[in-house]
Amino acid sequence: MEKKQLDFNIRIREKLFPYGTLQDKKVQRSVFGRQLHSAADKLSGYEKYRIRIQDKTSGNFYPAIQLSVNNKMVPGTVFQLTKEELATADRYEGNSYLRIKLKLESGVKACVWLVK
Repeated sequence: MEKKQLDFNIRIREKLFPYGTLQDKKVQRSVFGRQLHSAADKLSGYEKYRIRIQDKTSGNFYPAIQLSVNNKMVPGTVFQLTKEELATADRYEGNSYLRIKLKLESGVKACVWLVK
């Protein structure tokens, strides 16, 4: 009985709305070991900006989003991931982001990363 429950949990899919590097197919293969099926979508009421993340040693800037006063939209992609893949994505993004669920333009509710 417990094994069936575990198998069921592996198949549960979570929707994720990345708006940065995880949209890149090469990054997907590196992080997840496969290219993800995706659908374009948008997040209204937010805008993109760039941040320097303290826990990354590269000194590069990374994409982030914040509430928009002009009702701008952030383009991105929706993926369906297993819970394990979502945890992998969280590790890839690091400790500077907080994952929350937001409603996208399509009406889909998906996990989105905001800066802590």
